This record gives sequence, C-alpha cells and structure tokens, in this order.
Amino acid sequence: MSKAYYIGCIKCGRSREELREAGKLEDLETWERCLDCNRAVEPLWEDGDNLYTYDVEGRHFVMTKQELENRRDRARGIPAEPVQNNPVEHPAHYTEGKIEAWDFIADQNLNYFRGCALKYIIRAGKKDPSREIEDLEKAVAYLNRELARLRENSGGKCETS
Repeated sequence: MSKAYYIGCIKCGRSREELREAGKLEDLETWERCLDCNRAVEPLWEDGDNLYTYDVEGRHFVMTKQELENRRDRARGIPAEPVQNNPVEHPAHYTEGKIEAWDFIADQNLNYFRGCALKYIIRAGKKDPSREIEDLEKAVAYLNRELARLRENSGGKCETS
C-alpha cells in the first residue's frame, strides 16, 4: 500500500501534527485520539478525488478531498467552499449550513426513525417547495413511530409534560 494521503481526525479535519501542536492528541498504546472530537486519528488513502479508510472488511469511502479541506478550514475558522451538488453523495437540499444531514445523524448516533424525521425536517420545502407540508408530515410520521417504539419498550409508561 502507498503512503497515506492524510492522517488525522476525520470529524474535524485537523491533521495529526495540528492536533499534537495544539495539545489535542492523546497517544494511546495502539491508537491515537482527537481530544476535541473523541475520534480515532486514522489514515486516509486516496483514489482520484476520493478518500478511503481500510479495515479487515476492505475499503470504505469516507469523503472527497474537497470535503476534507472544508472540515480543516472550519476547524481553523475559515468559511468552507460550497460542496458541488451531487444528487447521490451531496444533494443540494441536505448541504445547506455547516454540516450535512447524514454527518449530523451519524455524529449524534440517531436511530432510523429519529434520523429520518430529522432528514425530512431539514429538506422540507427545499427539495420540492410544493411538497413542504408532505415532508413535515413524513417527519411527524417517523416521530410517531419512534414514540410508539419507546412506549412499547417501556410497557406503555411514557410520561408527557
């Protein structure tokens, strides 16, 4: 395998060297950790414009080089360049703001129902303005399913305020 394109925190985008200089790198026996993000510092390998990690199961897409640069810029307080609209990897209705919907959902470890509800709230009126109400109704439907799941798991005992 060739030399890694980048070694650092995938979440904040700071390199191993930047973390070490800032005193934000914890050196454990078998791995290193970003103290700000509580994430492993790991190598990314390049293939064209895409970056990957490898594990025992094989290669996993992580992000494009531009996304990594945007994360690094945000960590340095520099506004990120807009991500080019890609209807599969980066649909325009999910890329407004500083973090994409799926990055936030993954970062917060939201389950399926909560993640879908959030996704429909974020895109409401953006993907198709004529379906804004439908998007919000879908979000409510997913929240209702999550509430039903919670009530079922608690034996029907769910306090409301």
